[in-house]
Amino acid sequence: MCHWDIKLENLLLDANYNLKLSDFGFATNIKGKEPSSNLLYTCKGTLGYMAPEFFLNQGYNGELTDVFALGVVLFGMLLGRPPFWWAD
Repeated sequence: MCHWDIKLENLLLDANYNLKLSDFGFATNIKGKEPSSNLLYTCKGTLGYMAPEFFLNQGYNGELTDVFALGVVLFGMLLGRPPFWWAD
């Protein structure tokens, strides 16, 4: 499965401080439309947590884009701010 929306807001702790991942509304099977490559082409998720591959329109590996989102989460947990800032 590919979650497609891993972000700080979707990480929860239970009473024993076990980490739980929530909000599987965008989750999908990692088998892509191209059976030989298993690449995905759908663009879903929260902008600040999305891997650059989402915007290339060339297909991407869903597992690796979730790993990218985990890196953004770790950055936010360590520095207290998101890695990408947009000016209004």
